[in-house]
Amino acid sequence: MRVPLPLLSRAGIGLLSALLATPLLADALITLDRNGSGELPVEYRDADNLRIGSEESATWYLTSAGADFVIMKSPDGNKRFAMNMDEFLARDDAPPGVEPDLESVSATKADREETINGVTGQVYRVRGNSRSWELVLTADDTIASVTEAVYGAEIRMAQMSGQAVSARPLATELALAKSLGVAGILRGQLYTLAGLRQGEKLPDDRFRLADDTLVVRDWKEMQDAYH
Repeated sequence: MRVPLPLLSRAGIGLLSALLATPLLADALITLDRNGSGELPVEYRDADNLRIGSEESATWYLTSAGADFVIMKSPDGNKRFAMNMDEFLARDDAPPGVEPDLESVSATKADREETINGVTGQVYRVRGNSRSWELVLTADDTIASVTEAVYGAEIRMAQMSGQAVSARPLATELALAKSLGVAGILRGQLYTLAGLRQGEKLPDDRFRLADDTLVVRDWKEMQDAYH
């Protein structure tokens, strides 16, 4: 039923205006289960402001104002370093990357959906490399952005370490999801969505490099800064 505009109260108009002004995507706290071997926390605002991992670990990732950093601690834990991943991999002497191998996998749409932590996705059966597994995909914008960021961080870190080939399964799964038109992975070979909480505004400094972080250009500069 259409409500005539004069019947809307001032309070109703104010509420409607507030709703229209509210972004569709809110800050999100996401937890990914890493194949049963531990949980990976993700703090998400948008594709340009994202934190992956915990400061308690030796390595974590930060996308700040669109720049992607890998952040590491010195062996004694007293120093913190950040390296711009995109700048490092753009160097002429950067280690070679790895291409996804879509020819080695095939995906068949199953006749069911699966809801994981409140997000519903389509189930696909994937076959490749003499094994099979299920892939649960969603078009949810937040999950899609987080998937690309987390998979991308793992793939690029493997390349930066000179072990890009170890990330081929991740690169292939991400490319497969994109080829199916639903890039958000709720459950795959490595990660399963274990938790999702939205609506709470995260502090802005969660998406900035800490003041005591030393930005380095490469591994040698980082090693020299240890001492």
